[in-house]
Amino acid sequence: MNNPALPAVLVILVGLGLAAKVTWPGLQEALRTKAALTEEISTLETKVASLPTEQARAKSLQQEAETLKASLPDDESLPKVLETLTDTARALGVTSGKLSRSVRASDIAGISAVDLDMDLNGTYARTQAYIETLAQLPRAYTVRSLSLAAGENGKVISSLKLTTYKRDSVATTPAVTPTPGVTPASTTAPTGQSAPTGGTS
Repeated sequence: MNNPALPAVLVILVGLGLAAKVTWPGLQEALRTKAALTEEISTLETKVASLPTEQARAKSLQQEAETLKASLPDDESLPKVLETLTDTARALGVTSGKLSRSVRASDIAGISAVDLDMDLNGTYARTQAYIETLAQLPRAYTVRSLSLAAGENGKVISSLKLTTYKRDSVATTPAVTPTPGVTPASTTAPTGQSAPTGGTS
């Protein structure tokens, strides 16, 4: 016996299936968008939370840079620099060789970089101790590069490239001191007269 309501039920089921087929992809896309936005919001919240820490770190680095800049010498003092480098090497049993020097502008305004390239000869341990000692000296030195080659009697030959720094001198224009009793000449013409323009009549 046929049920007269069966066709209607089938129509409803087919309609629901079509509706699900149409809406399901859109729902999936909406869920993916929501997940992406949630992740982005979480990332932004993390950045906002860390902002005070980053600001404090930037302020600390700025203060350290200003302190370092204030501690730099106003002149190169090359003889003293050479004496320090050679005396330190001698104290550690390292032989220092030829040294070349050049001056360039650094990445910091108002600071010049003095590049020093030198040769060293000593054991690996003593050469390492020499470089570590340079980092503890009152004057700032940075190592740009270090190359090692095997030498004789268990020693190594090193090519060390250092940089030290100095503050740039500020050029000042000397003030003009007027001579007592002498009035500076004026180029302004008296009232009612025009300044001479040159030429003869």
